[in-house]
Amino acid sequence: MRLSTFALACVAGEILDSRDLQRARTKRPRASWKGDCHEDMVKVLNGHLKQMFPKVKPCHEWSVEQLQALQGELYTSRHEGFDAVYQSGADRRVMQQGSMGEFEAQWAELNELAGNHTGRREMLRDGHCHEAVMWFVHHVSEETRHAIAASMPIPMLPYDRHECPFNPTAHEQQVCDEYLHQVSCQDCHQDATAPSSVVV
Repeated sequence: MRLSTFALACVAGEILDSRDLQRARTKRPRASWKGDCHEDMVKVLNGHLKQMFPKVKPCHEWSVEQLQALQGELYTSRHEGFDAVYQSGADRRVMQQGSMGEFEAQWAELNELAGNHTGRREMLRDGHCHEAVMWFVHHVSEETRHAIAASMPIPMLPYDRHECPFNPTAHEQQVCDEYLHQVSCQDCHQDATAPSSVVV
């Protein structure tokens, strides 16, 4: 059974703007929010971020731990009505864990798997940038987004696209699987296919 507009808007006590609800229900963005390839998509979306919000910081200037802390803030600030829309429509914008504790446990495991390996750490960082921007844009109301962006920096999307190594170790495979899952914006914002788990 589909939830009514009123029920969705009243989740968590905050009334969602009708534009927020309409955007949540729209699975395919307008052409002005899409790119022909990964680099083009990132340029387009970063351009919108820089235009709309006063404080943005390139992904490579963040650490994995800083991004995870930011995502903790975003999770607390989210409106659950968005996720109700995404869950009802088999949408990849849906939250992948049911609680912050589950996310923190997953991140701790991934941090350990990445260790001090430069490639795995960069892949983990860049995946978090993609996921943090997705949460910020698609799980936080417009009013709250502007309040957050006025008080703290927001990551930009990374320009590099990672590919999983050929014959990966178990650790590499787990980190890469999570990265591929986090780069979900490519499903809708890029006309080409998402990065493959296989390197030819």
